[in-house]
Amino acid sequence: MPRLGPVSATELVAQRALPAQAFVTHKFTFDDVEDAYDVFGNAAEHDALKVLIRN
Repeated sequence: MPRLGPVSATELVAQRALPAQAFVTHKFTFDDVEDAYDVFGNAAEHDALKVLIRN
């Protein structure tokens, strides 16, 4: 039976109806991991939703 009511963002990402990349607000390299941790730890101050660390 189909689900009625709201669908979570996680479900939409899993169904590929919403791209996960849409939630990434800040991107850092491994060289800047300390800055990434600061943004993550103070997300409200930085308007951070998701922090991505890449090589």
